[in-house]
Amino acid sequence: MISLISSALILILNFITGIIVARLLGPEQRGLLAAAVSICTMIAGITSWSIADILARHLAMQNRPRFDIFGSHMVLMLGGTITGLLSVVFLSGAGLLFLPGTGALIFGGLILIIPCMHFSQTAMGILQGTNSWVGWNFVRVSPHLAYLLALLPFIHFETPTHWIALAYGLSNVAPVILAIIIAARKETTQHRTNFQELRRTAFEALRIHSGRILQMVRQNIDRILIPLVFDPTILGYYVVAMTLATPLFSAATTLTSVYIPRITAELRSGTLQARRRTLREATSLIFGGVIFSGIYALASRPLVILLFGEDFAPGANYLPLTVIIVAGYCVTKLLEAYMIALDHTRFVLIAELLPLLSILISMALFNENFMSFLTFLALTSWVSVAIYISYFFIALRPSIFDINNKN
Repeated sequence: MISLISSALILILNFITGIIVARLLGPEQRGLLAAAVSICTMIAGITSWSIADILARHLAMQNRPRFDIFGSHMVLMLGGTITGLLSVVFLSGAGLLFLPGTGALIFGGLILIIPCMHFSQTAMGILQGTNSWVGWNFVRVSPHLAYLLALLPFIHFETPTHWIALAYGLSNVAPVILAIIIAARKETTQHRTNFQELRRTAFEALRIHSGRILQMVRQNIDRILIPLVFDPTILGYYVVAMTLATPLFSAATTLTSVYIPRITAELRSGTLQARRRTLREATSLIFGGVIFSGIYALASRPLVILLFGEDFAPGANYLPLTVIIVAGYCVTKLLEAYMIALDHTRFVLIAELLPLLSILISMALFNENFMSFLTFLALTSWVSVAIYISYFFIALRPSIFDINNKN
């Protein structure tokens, strides 16, 4: 329950800060800030080695969980942090993915995202592995709350973009401090890692981190490439549309996390009637969500001007297609609950390539018309839905009802 509450709180905080930042900066500067944040977030995710997941798993397997301060997890985390920081310097020097103005925002504060994300996630892995879920959720919420509080003084006067970037970067320090304070109460050791242990942990991380890399690229590549291919102002409009569409995605992600353990338990010991009831619920959520998304796409256009101001009025034109794209992704997220529960994760990994490929292909085909770009993404998002549904009926449904579960 506390995880659901924290997820809802994060959604509300992000929605409020999205409105404040848009009104403070205007479309062009909002686009530049979004591109700079996405560059740092993507690099931080790629170089994280998914250490938090590995660490949580290792601690959960111990009868007496103890964190090795000089262990392989810490060494890999520090190595990833150094790699991430050097990657930003290299991309900036080579002029790759950087627009004029984004470099100043990144080195003016946003670069803090990389070390702060790595340190806070490592500490969160300790909390997760020791079942400290209350502390874990406090750490999750802290950067979003800190960012909102940092923005409040700027509301009453004109604010340079680099101040907002600095506030965003510094807000990522909050979860580091909070996570370290909470995790410091856990039992630790002075064990120093060796090469064999380090290699073993690295190979284990690589097995699961390939999916994380793909996910981080897919989630950020559009915001990085749109200002390069089109214009930062276009990205500002798109970010506003995404802000209004995000609640749909957050709801689907939360429901997926709720259904995975339920489906897994029913597949192991539940009755056929229970499994059918759960499938009917998931199907109803999918159909209800699609219908609601269509209504929301039409009704929420006036919200763009009401919430973000007249400067963002063109963003209302992008909102319906953005909602359709997100709605398609929401359907696939709910179906993923069954795929993960049945350990069909390889298909999920391959399917994650489809949105990424569609973004790259659409930009290559429609690099002069953003509406055509969004239309292509909307079509391909529902092609992905069709692929997921086909896979469900061909590969998963027989396993759920016919072969292994005749009780």
